[in-house]
Amino acid sequence: MTTQPDWQFAPAQDKPNTKTRPLVRVGIILAILNMLIVIAVPVARLYLQVPEITAYQIFVTALLAGVVLAALGLLLMIITALTHNRFATKGGLKLLLPGLVSAVAVIAMLGPANLLRPMIYDLTTDTQNPPQFVEVKKLRSAEHNSVDYGGAKIASLQQSAYPDLQPILSSMNTDDALTEAIQVAKDLRWEFINIDYAKGIVEAYDTTEPFGLIDDIIIRVQREGSGSRIDVRSASRIGPGDLGRNADRIRLFIRTYRS
Repeated sequence: MTTQPDWQFAPAQDKPNTKTRPLVRVGIILAILNMLIVIAVPVARLYLQVPEITAYQIFVTALLAGVVLAALGLLLMIITALTHNRFATKGGLKLLLPGLVSAVAVIAMLGPANLLRPMIYDLTTDTQNPPQFVEVKKLRSAEHNSVDYGGAKIASLQQSAYPDLQPILSSMNTDDALTEAIQVAKDLRWEFINIDYAKGIVEAYDTTEPFGLIDDIIIRVQREGSGSRIDVRSASRIGPGDLGRNADRIRLFIRTYRS
Protein backbone atom coordinates (compact mmCIF):
# COMPACT_ATOMS: atom_id res chain seq x y z
CA MET A 1 0.00 0.00 0.00
CA THR A 2 1.38 3.41 -0.95
CA THR A 3 1.78 5.75 1.98
CA GLN A 4 0.32 9.18 1.41
CA PRO A 5 1.94 12.39 2.73
CA ASP A 6 0.67 13.42 6.14
CA TRP A 7 -0.79 16.63 4.83
CA GLN A 8 -3.24 14.77 2.58
CA PHE A 9 -4.97 13.43 5.68
CA ALA A 10 -4.93 16.79 7.43
CA PRO A 11 -7.64 19.39 7.22
CA ALA A 12 -7.70 21.34 3.96
CA GLN A 13 -6.16 24.44 5.53
CA ASP A 14 -3.01 22.42 6.47
CA LYS A 15 -2.17 21.56 2.85
CA PRO A 16 0.71 23.53 1.37
CA ASN A 17 -0.37 26.17 -1.06
CA THR A 18 1.33 25.32 -4.36
CA LYS A 19 1.19 28.97 -5.41
CA THR A 20 2.97 30.33 -2.36
CA ARG A 21 5.46 27.49 -1.89
CA PRO A 22 7.91 28.74 -4.64
CA LEU A 23 7.77 32.28 -3.24
CA VAL A 24 8.57 31.06 0.25
CA ARG A 25 11.48 28.98 -1.03
CA VAL A 26 12.89 31.93 -3.00
CA GLY A 27 12.59 34.05 0.13
CA ILE A 28 14.46 31.45 2.17
CA ILE A 29 17.28 31.34 -0.39
CA LEU A 30 17.53 35.14 -0.40
CA ALA A 31 17.55 35.24 3.41
CA ILE A 32 20.42 32.74 3.57
CA LEU A 33 22.37 34.64 0.88
CA ASN A 34 21.91 37.89 2.80
CA MET A 35 23.16 36.24 5.97
CA LEU A 36 26.28 35.00 4.18
CA ILE A 37 26.91 38.43 2.62
CA VAL A 38 26.60 40.22 5.96
CA ILE A 39 29.19 37.86 7.45
CA ALA A 40 31.49 37.79 4.39
CA VAL A 41 31.72 41.50 3.50
CA PRO A 42 33.95 42.53 6.45
CA VAL A 43 36.32 39.68 5.56
CA ALA A 44 36.35 40.73 1.90
CA ARG A 45 37.05 44.33 2.90
CA LEU A 46 40.08 43.36 4.97
CA TYR A 47 41.61 40.59 2.89
CA LEU A 48 40.44 41.28 -0.68
CA GLN A 49 40.88 45.07 -0.48
CA VAL A 50 37.30 45.80 -1.52
CA PRO A 51 36.84 49.62 -1.53
CA GLU A 52 35.34 50.82 1.74
CA ILE A 53 32.37 52.57 0.13
CA THR A 54 31.50 49.49 -1.96
CA ALA A 55 31.85 47.17 1.03
CA TYR A 56 29.80 49.48 3.24
CA GLN A 57 26.99 49.82 0.69
CA ILE A 58 26.81 46.06 0.10
CA PHE A 59 26.88 45.40 3.85
CA VAL A 60 24.11 47.88 4.67
CA THR A 61 21.94 46.75 1.73
CA ALA A 62 22.28 43.08 2.67
CA LEU A 63 21.61 43.84 6.33
CA LEU A 64 18.45 45.83 5.54
CA ALA A 65 17.27 43.15 3.11
CA GLY A 66 17.81 40.54 5.82
CA VAL A 67 15.74 42.59 8.27
CA VAL A 68 12.92 42.93 5.71
CA LEU A 69 12.94 39.21 4.97
CA ALA A 70 12.99 38.40 8.68
CA ALA A 71 10.03 40.71 9.23
CA LEU A 72 8.15 39.05 6.35
CA GLY A 73 8.96 35.66 7.86
CA LEU A 74 7.56 36.73 11.22
CA LEU A 75 4.44 38.14 9.57
CA LEU A 76 4.00 34.92 7.59
CA MET A 77 4.31 32.86 10.76
CA ILE A 78 1.66 34.95 12.53
CA ILE A 79 -0.80 34.83 9.64
CA THR A 80 -0.36 31.16 8.88
CA ALA A 81 -0.47 30.18 12.55
CA LEU A 82 -3.98 31.59 12.62
CA THR A 83 -4.92 29.45 9.60
CA HIS A 84 -3.06 26.34 10.89
CA ASN A 85 -0.94 26.08 7.74
CA ARG A 86 2.08 24.10 8.94
CA PHE A 87 4.09 24.41 5.72
CA ALA A 88 3.88 28.20 5.58
CA THR A 89 4.60 28.46 9.30
CA LYS A 90 7.81 26.48 8.84
CA GLY A 91 8.66 28.62 5.81
CA GLY A 92 8.20 31.77 7.86
CA LEU A 93 10.54 30.40 10.52
CA LYS A 94 13.17 29.64 7.88
CA LEU A 95 12.85 33.21 6.62
CA LEU A 96 13.15 34.60 10.13
CA LEU A 97 16.20 32.64 11.33
CA PRO A 98 18.83 33.93 8.80
CA GLY A 99 17.81 37.51 9.58
CA LEU A 100 18.18 36.85 13.29
CA VAL A 101 21.59 35.23 12.77
CA SER A 102 22.74 38.28 10.77
CA ALA A 103 21.43 40.68 13.42
CA VAL A 104 23.11 38.77 16.26
CA ALA A 105 26.40 38.62 14.30
CA VAL A 106 26.35 42.38 13.64
CA ILE A 107 25.44 43.23 17.25
CA ALA A 108 28.22 40.98 18.54
CA MET A 109 30.73 42.51 16.11
CA LEU A 110 29.82 46.14 16.84
CA GLY A 111 29.11 45.78 20.55
CA PRO A 112 25.58 46.13 22.00
CA ALA A 113 26.44 49.28 23.98
CA ASN A 114 27.80 51.02 20.87
CA LEU A 115 24.43 50.75 19.14
CA LEU A 116 23.05 53.25 21.68
CA ARG A 117 25.59 55.94 20.76
CA PRO A 118 24.24 59.09 19.02
CA MET A 119 24.17 59.15 15.22
CA ILE A 120 27.10 61.51 14.70
CA TYR A 121 30.36 60.85 12.88
CA ASP A 122 32.40 64.01 13.51
CA LEU A 123 33.77 64.74 17.00
CA THR A 124 36.15 67.40 18.24
CA THR A 125 37.53 68.86 21.46
CA ASP A 126 36.60 72.33 20.16
CA THR A 127 32.98 72.46 19.03
CA GLN A 128 32.99 76.27 18.72
CA ASN A 129 36.00 76.50 16.43
CA PRO A 130 36.87 72.97 15.28
CA PRO A 131 40.20 72.31 13.53
CA GLN A 132 39.73 72.52 9.76
CA PHE A 133 40.85 69.69 7.49
CA VAL A 134 43.15 70.74 4.67
CA GLU A 135 44.75 67.81 2.83
CA VAL A 136 42.00 65.42 3.94
CA LYS A 137 39.61 67.24 1.58
CA LYS A 138 41.58 65.86 -1.37
CA LEU A 139 41.02 62.29 -0.20
CA ARG A 140 37.24 62.51 0.04
CA SER A 141 34.85 62.10 -2.87
CA ALA A 142 31.20 63.10 -3.22
CA GLU A 143 30.21 59.72 -1.76
CA HIS A 144 32.09 60.44 1.47
CA ASN A 145 30.85 62.47 4.41
CA SER A 146 31.49 66.19 4.20
CA VAL A 147 34.51 67.62 6.01
CA ASP A 148 32.39 70.62 7.05
CA TYR A 149 31.50 70.51 10.74
CA GLY A 150 27.78 70.08 11.49
CA GLY A 151 27.47 73.17 13.68
CA ALA A 152 25.41 73.74 16.82
CA LYS A 153 23.21 70.64 16.43
CA ILE A 154 26.17 68.26 16.28
CA ALA A 155 27.94 70.18 19.04
CA SER A 156 24.91 69.78 21.29
CA LEU A 157 24.67 66.03 20.62
CA GLN A 158 28.38 65.61 21.32
CA GLN A 159 28.34 67.63 24.54
CA SER A 160 25.40 65.58 25.79
CA ALA A 161 26.93 62.19 24.93
CA TYR A 162 30.65 62.92 25.39
CA PRO A 163 31.11 65.83 27.84
CA ASP A 164 34.61 64.57 28.68
CA LEU A 165 36.07 65.45 25.27
CA GLN A 166 38.02 68.57 26.20
CA PRO A 167 41.21 70.18 24.80
CA ILE A 168 44.59 69.38 26.28
CA LEU A 169 46.23 72.30 28.09
CA SER A 170 49.99 71.85 28.12
CA SER A 171 52.81 73.73 29.81
CA MET A 172 55.03 73.05 26.77
CA ASN A 173 55.62 75.65 24.06
CA THR A 174 53.86 75.08 20.74
CA ASP A 175 56.87 73.48 19.00
CA ASP A 176 57.37 70.91 21.76
CA ALA A 177 53.63 70.32 22.06
CA LEU A 178 53.39 69.64 18.32
CA THR A 179 56.38 67.30 18.48
CA GLU A 180 54.71 65.39 21.30
CA ALA A 181 51.44 65.22 19.33
CA ILE A 182 53.28 63.73 16.35
CA GLN A 183 54.95 61.15 18.57
CA VAL A 184 51.64 60.14 20.14
CA ALA A 185 50.09 59.74 16.67
CA LYS A 186 53.02 57.50 15.71
CA ASP A 187 52.60 55.44 18.87
CA LEU A 188 48.90 54.99 18.04
CA ARG A 189 49.91 53.88 14.53
CA TRP A 190 47.95 56.55 12.71
CA GLU A 191 48.90 57.09 9.06
CA PHE A 192 50.10 60.64 8.40
CA ILE A 193 48.59 62.73 5.62
CA ASN A 194 50.02 66.16 6.35
CA ILE A 195 52.27 67.80 8.95
CA ASP A 196 52.42 71.59 8.85
CA TYR A 197 54.76 72.99 11.51
CA ALA A 198 54.01 76.60 10.52
CA LYS A 199 50.26 76.18 11.11
CA GLY A 200 50.68 73.75 13.98
CA ILE A 201 48.51 71.00 12.50
CA VAL A 202 48.83 67.29 11.89
CA GLU A 203 46.45 65.39 9.63
CA ALA A 204 46.25 61.60 9.71
CA TYR A 205 43.85 58.71 9.37
CA ASP A 206 43.09 55.56 11.31
CA THR A 207 41.50 52.30 10.20
CA THR A 208 38.86 50.66 12.40
CA GLU A 209 38.74 46.88 12.58
CA PRO A 210 37.10 44.53 11.74
CA PHE A 211 35.36 46.36 8.88
CA GLY A 212 38.33 48.47 7.81
CA LEU A 213 36.52 51.81 7.91
CA ILE A 214 38.73 54.90 7.64
CA ASP A 215 38.43 57.88 9.98
CA ASP A 216 40.31 61.13 9.39
CA ILE A 217 42.01 62.99 12.24
CA ILE A 218 43.42 66.47 12.65
CA ILE A 219 45.45 67.75 15.61
CA ARG A 220 45.82 71.49 16.09
CA VAL A 221 48.35 73.11 18.44
CA GLN A 222 47.90 76.75 19.45
CA ARG A 223 49.50 79.05 21.98
CA GLU A 224 47.56 79.33 25.23
CA GLY A 225 49.02 81.71 27.81
CA SER A 226 52.58 80.59 28.51
CA GLY A 227 51.86 77.10 27.21
CA SER A 228 49.83 75.40 24.50
CA ARG A 229 46.34 74.18 23.74
CA ILE A 230 45.95 70.95 21.76
CA ASP A 231 42.66 70.19 20.02
CA VAL A 232 41.76 66.97 18.22
CA ARG A 233 39.07 66.24 15.67
CA SER A 234 38.19 62.78 14.39
CA ALA A 235 35.63 62.23 11.61
CA SER A 236 34.44 59.13 9.77
CA ARG A 237 34.59 59.11 5.97
CA ILE A 238 31.40 57.07 5.57
CA GLY A 239 28.31 56.24 7.59
CA PRO A 240 25.73 58.38 9.44
CA GLY A 241 27.18 57.40 12.82
CA ASP A 242 30.44 56.09 14.23
CA LEU A 243 29.27 53.85 17.10
CA GLY A 244 31.46 55.91 19.42
CA ARG A 245 34.79 55.03 17.82
CA ASN A 246 35.82 58.66 17.18
CA ALA A 247 35.18 59.56 20.82
CA ASP A 248 37.19 56.53 21.92
CA ARG A 249 40.04 57.56 19.62
CA ILE A 250 40.16 61.11 20.97
CA ARG A 251 40.08 59.82 24.55
CA LEU A 252 42.99 57.48 23.79
CA PHE A 253 45.01 60.36 22.35
CA ILE A 254 44.31 62.52 25.42
CA ARG A 255 45.30 59.72 27.80
CA THR A 256 48.50 59.01 25.87
CA TYR A 257 49.56 62.64 25.48
CA ARG A 258 52.21 63.78 27.94
CA SER A 259 51.47 67.41 28.81
